[in-house]
Order: sequence, then structure tokens, then C-alpha cells
Amino acid sequence: MLKETRKRERACIEREKRCDRILRREAVLEADESRVRDERECLKNERKRIREDIAEQVERESERMRRCLKESSDRQRERDRRILFALCLGVCSSMVPMLAVVMQGRWQTFADSLFDWLHMRGKQLTAVGQWLAGINARLNEIIPSG
Repeated sequence: MLKETRKRERACIEREKRCDRILRREAVLEADESRVRDERECLKNERKRIREDIAEQVERESERMRRCLKESSDRQRERDRRILFALCLGVCSSMVPMLAVVMQGRWQTFADSLFDWLHMRGKQLTAVGQWLAGINARLNEIIPSG
């Protein structure tokens, strides 16, 4: 009987040791799972912060590009206005000598040079039209109405 009791005690001790090992393993697993959850949360927060940083950088860069394009557009529009003014001034200023000839009563001189004058004005107006078509602009884009 004593032998049997000792045998049962040893078996019980072995089971207790096995239970203790299982409990320690479960405690280690729970600690590891807790650490993994914490690391996952940290990574999630870091990913969110990185996305926000990238969004902010993209916003700043797109705003900078918008300003740059607007400034470039403004410079181009101002240049186009000056060119249009010069072309229109050239067309208009060529009329002053013709008016002077007519006012002096030299109709014959006016009539003789009218064809050449109209031909040159046609070339100037063609140049203005080609320029407007070339820059793909409408007149009110260059010179706003009002």
C-alpha cells in the first residue's frame, strides 16, 4: 500500500509539474500576445502619422506648384498683353500718315498707295490673328472685359 501511495504521489507531483509548465507557457503566451498588440497599435499609430505627414507634404507641394503656375500664367498674360498692345499700336499708328495725306487733300497719293497700305495692314492683322490662335487665347482672356 505504501508503494502504491508513493506511486500516486509521484504521479500527482508529475501532473502538478506539468500543470505548472502549462501555466507558465500560457503566461508567456499572454505576455507575448500583449506585447504584439502593443506593437501593432504603435505601428498603426506610426502608419497614421506617416500618412498625415505625406498628405501635408503633398498639400504644401501642390500649393507651391499652384502658386508657381499662377505666377507663370500671370507673367505670360502680361507678356501677351504687351505684344497685343504693340501689334494693335502698329496697326493703328500706320493709319495716322494715311489720315494726314487725306487731310492734306492729296487724294491721288492716297489712292495710289491704298492697295499697298491695305496689303500691309492685312499682313499685320493676319499676324495678330495668328498670334492669338498660336497662344490659344481669346481676347477677353488677355484683356478682361470691364
